[in-house]
Amino acid sequence: MFRERRAAGRPAGAAREPRDGDRARPAPPQNEAGDAGFLAESDPAGPSPAARMVRPAPATLEAMNPRPRLRLLPFTFFAGLAFLAAPAAIPPGAVPAGAPPAAEAERPPPAEERTVRVVFETAAGEIEVALYPDRAPLSVAQFLRYVDGGHYAGATFYRATRTEAGAAFDIVQGGLRRLPMLTGDEGDAEAEPPFPPIAHETTDDTGIRNERGVLAYARRASGTANSEFFFNLGDSRVLNTGEGGPDRDGHGYATFGRVVRGLEVLDAIRQLPTDTPTEVEVVQGQILNDPVPILRIRRAP
Repeated sequence: MFRERRAAGRPAGAAREPRDGDRARPAPPQNEAGDAGFLAESDPAGPSPAARMVRPAPATLEAMNPRPRLRLLPFTFFAGLAFLAAPAAIPPGAVPAGAPPAAEAERPPPAEERTVRVVFETAAGEIEVALYPDRAPLSVAQFLRYVDGGHYAGATFYRATRTEAGAAFDIVQGGLRRLPMLTGDEGDAEAEPPFPPIAHETTDDTGIRNERGVLAYARRASGTANSEFFFNLGDSRVLNTGEGGPDRDGHGYATFGRVVRGLEVLDAIRQLPTDTPTEVEVVQGQILNDPVPILRIRRAP
């Protein structure tokens, strides 16, 4: 800004005398509100060098500089564009484009096999077993008849075999017929089973091999399984259908359950002394000196 020097004797605010070379300047335009873009303080002929600058009103700036203004669009406008550009959501269970055919896609795992759980309450501890009624329906139904009727209360584990002692397999056998096993008297009325024997279910039919932890029926000839059972404590291939060599009938021993808890109880029973004399030669040295009582067998809740 230029600062005007006041002439001597001229009062402050008085107009100066026109000089040669001065040109008349038009008055600045007025807007509707009466404000000029640049206003002089007092000179009616136009702004003097002492004129001050006043910030123009917004409407005046638009009239003086009519350039297009950048308008800010609302956020929702851009959000809408982003939504249109985003890929469409895939509903749950739908197969997206480019996925492998259904035959190649991962299939859900098969439903868990149906079982019936029973618990052996013994003097040595509890043993929980899963029975397979769909695989071995005859064997499971027969066993549950004894369980539900309470017939195993007072039964015992009375036989144990050990391969390290020369046996062909590792088992612990139990049931109601300890006395006939000692005397060889199969007609002992005291140990007569309450139900008739069942038809033989082969391991080929059930798909359950005689291996560690598997429950199976003891028998004499094929089709005589009834109240006596045994637990495999090793992988006893010779007890499967079609195995065992010429000294066996090849039918194998019917399997129908598997231990899910308490296998250590059976391992402990198998290590008990087996010096009780017996009239049955085939089980000589395999009858427990102190049979382990089975207090009861019940269905698991």
